[in-house]
Amino acid sequence: FPTNKEGGVGGWLKCQRKLYSKKDTNFMANHCAKLEELGVPLRQRHYTVATWDDRFQQLVEFGRVNRHFNIPNPDNPDCLVGEHTADIAEARRFYKFVSRVQTEYRALQKGLPVVMLTDERIAQLRNIGFEFSTTPH
Repeated sequence: FPTNKEGGVGGWLKCQRKLYSKKDTNFMANHCAKLEELGVPLRQRHYTVATWDDRFQQLVEFGRVNRHFNIPNPDNPDCLVGEHTADIAEARRFYKFVSRVQTEYRALQKGLPVVMLTDERIAQLRNIGFEFSTTPH
């Protein structure tokens, strides 16, 4: 069970879930069944991970409806994204996607390597009128 290195139960559980998702041989052989028997939820997500195309289409639709791409932060108390936890979680994932686009664009401007943002994707975003921010918010 948790060690000081893992930062308590939350950190330990996160570590166990990571081992589960990677199908770590030692974890699967020695710990997985015991944790499942105790009712410990090891699957982290109850949603399908969105692809670039999914998020891009969501951004296109947001821009069409709102006539801008200033995605509200769902953690801001003034932001109304819905009452259901699932709505808030999805709004948070969308907000993080757009934030990452902005962060990676700034990194590219500094000549740093990025993972998600390619020249093709930058062109896609520019074609819909998306404005890149050169300063963090």
